[in-house]
Amino acid sequence: NTTYTHGKKPLATGDVPMIVAKRFLSYLYAALLVCLCAVPGIASRLTVVVAAMLTFWYTQHLKPRTWLKNVSCAGLIALTPFTSGSAALSLVLDGVQGGTAGNPLGSVGPALGSLWRLVLTLFAGFMSREILMDVCDYDGDMETGIRTVPVKFGKRFATRASLAFAAVLAVLATGVPALGILLSWESVVAATSSNKQAIQLILRSPVARKFLLAAIGSGMIVRRALQVAKTEGADVNIAAKAVDEQKTSSVLFILASFI
Repeated sequence: NTTYTHGKKPLATGDVPMIVAKRFLSYLYAALLVCLCAVPGIASRLTVVVAAMLTFWYTQHLKPRTWLKNVSCAGLIALTPFTSGSAALSLVLDGVQGGTAGNPLGSVGPALGSLWRLVLTLFAGFMSREILMDVCDYDGDMETGIRTVPVKFGKRFATRASLAFAAVLAVLATGVPALGILLSWESVVAATSSNKQAIQLILRSPVARKFLLAAIGSGMIVRRALQVAKTEGADVNIAAKAVDEQKTSSVLFILASFI
């Protein structure tokens, strides 16, 4: 473990014995299997099972494989909205089949596009973060022979790959709201007497709020990724700040932009 991880993780420091962690995990997996019965919908239950299998296989089978460990971690986090969304869709469809009036696709269909965009946005963002975490753990992974992206391809390549995923996140998060603003501009101008009034009306619209939140969140992530890329991963403190910031404030802005 590196200076960044050592002292922050109880297993790495030895504060929590491995046998205690394994016993606790066995209880968690047992509880998960019990709770799985209450999850509505086949698709949502399937994603929970797949996620549990990935976490069980991660350390021994997935972590030693370059890229696969990053894809697994990012995918686990990114698919959480899909799990809850598919569960909600199952409840809606069951309600319609039970006699509730209305078109099920008409009620949830418009949200499906945003759901998949959110999944892809989170995947790109957490791929960027996972690679930065590997940059922070470079020395420890090198010693233990774990062939992460920076170990196999070098820190320079890894930081640029992280920046590329951060840029993809920014495009996915801000692109649709920005397009909505552009498409509504002509109709707003036609409904107002001046461009100033049109701008004020757009700025008060939900799509402008979504764009602003997405721009703030993605801007924070891209800024940090760019800072790490400029140092080519040599400054672990900068990379650590990027990792810590993305799990708190910046990702909250991204999530809020989808509300």
